[in-house]
Amino acid sequence: MTDQKTHILAIGGHAGDMDLTAGAVIAKYTQEGHRATFLHLTPGEKGHPRLTPDEYGKQKIEEAQKFAEIVGADVRFLSYKDAELPVMTK
Repeated sequence: MTDQKTHILAIGGHAGDMDLTAGAVIAKYTQEGHRATFLHLTPGEKGHPRLTPDEYGKQKIEEAQKFAEIVGADVRFLSYKDAELPVMTK
């Protein structure tokens, strides 16, 4: 058995995706001294029925930062807009 520490990268389409699906695992490993980063492709800012994308995007970014702080991880966002990810073709 080794004491080597790793850096876990959890990538999700929207802020909150990895919090819900991998948050508990990330918390387990950060508590053991490993590093972790949540990488969100978009904030998911177009997903609220009443708030504007700007308002909801700000809320989602703040929520993601708070969640990462709670579990001891870093958080990063790419600059893509919700529902506007480019399609990569060969």
